[in-house]
Amino acid sequence: MYVDMSTVDVRPEFTGDGAHHRTCEPAIGAAMAAGSTEDGPAFPTFAEGANPLWDKVSDSVLYEASPELKECQAPKGIVVPIGEMNPICPWVQEKVPVQLVRVGQLYLIGIPGEVTVAAGLRLRRTVADIVDADLRDVLVTGYSNSYLHYVTTPEEYDAQHYEGGSTLFGRWQLPALRQVSAELATAMRDGSSPPLGPRPPDLSGRQLSVQPPVLLDHPQLGRKFGDVLKQPRASYTRGESVLTTFAGAHPGNDRHRGGSYLEVQRRNGDSWETVADDGDWSTTFRWARDGIAASKITIGWQVPAEATKGSYRIRYRGEAKEALGMIRSFTGTSNTFAVTGAG
Repeated sequence: MYVDMSTVDVRPEFTGDGAHHRTCEPAIGAAMAAGSTEDGPAFPTFAEGANPLWDKVSDSVLYEASPELKECQAPKGIVVPIGEMNPICPWVQEKVPVQLVRVGQLYLIGIPGEVTVAAGLRLRRTVADIVDADLRDVLVTGYSNSYLHYVTTPEEYDAQHYEGGSTLFGRWQLPALRQVSAELATAMRDGSSPPLGPRPPDLSGRQLSVQPPVLLDHPQLGRKFGDVLKQPRASYTRGESVLTTFAGAHPGNDRHRGGSYLEVQRRNGDSWETVADDGDWSTTFRWARDGIAASKITIGWQVPAEATKGSYRIRYRGEAKEALGMIRSFTGTSNTFAVTGAG
């Protein structure tokens, strides 16, 4: 199911105090800016636990102005009200997926965050009790399909160490996730379909990038895009590495999602069949700037032990950015080489 973590009404059986509570818009705590003491400090002047300045700002300004925020986020010293920033530029996902998967007698709870041991144990117990499974057969798998930072117990949250400051949706975030997990476990036990919930928006077109833009691609002097700068040898034995270098372009012009930058092809009669691409362990793809705007693309292939004898070639697929910003596709093909057998 999808759940909007900023608006969950958590029932008393999950809150632990006999009352309803609500999650709220995400906020980063000062303790998160301190970093984890195990990994070393992050930003100076911040500390795990008490942060007098931000605690005072939260207590005397934010929590005074919004009792609902206090009920949800206190005692967090809020340093970044990230929920207020989301409508302007999305920083953290609020509508997230939660899953329950069964493989034989094993149950996997898919949580889109980093779950502490104690929080994970409570999630496991919640599901195990409903599906009548041994606790050791119920596991939490974090970082599943999205990311909402940390998930801590209310007690861990109150301590406001790094993990508590990184629990974005407040003190009742774990109880909310337990409630959702219980709904999934009940549906699985009863063979029913839970409501899908609010789907998150597709933000793929709004992502920020700190990668400097590619301004222009230009081949080496006297060369064309796709020309082979270094041809493979005439023959190779199994286990040897084939290396071919092309006059190429910046690979960031097109990331070839669902495709490939390269193909290793074997002659099959009058046609060529692809035997490996950039998804295979046997291949490598290396880009290097060659001067101001030219690129060298070096493609490697380690001939597998099971490679069939025959004629092979390597193809490179690239895209170049021209002076007016247009992207032009091109290909390059190496000379044919033979794979002769064992070395």
